[in-house]
Amino acid sequence: MSQGHQLTLTDRKALSVSGVKHVDSFDEGKIMLNTSLGILVLKGESLNVNQLNLDEGKVSITGNIGNIQYLDEHQVKKGKGIMQKLLK
Repeated sequence: MSQGHQLTLTDRKALSVSGVKHVDSFDEGKIMLNTSLGILVLKGESLNVNQLNLDEGKVSITGNIGNIQYLDEHQVKKGKGIMQKLLK
């Protein structure tokens, strides 16, 4: 993957993301992407991954996008600790 990370949001209904390493999780309300710049969390309603090409690092998402957030290292580590506790 030679290109950088970019987001293109159209009318809060369609999002194209480049620089994606892999999809961590997704459902209708939340999608987590591991990108070249960190974990990207998308929240909304009726979210759908329409196109996924990890060889090119590109993802296309549709739905009612309400929130776009990057998690910093502290938030990612905190989240992993909670998940580890739940899985015990």
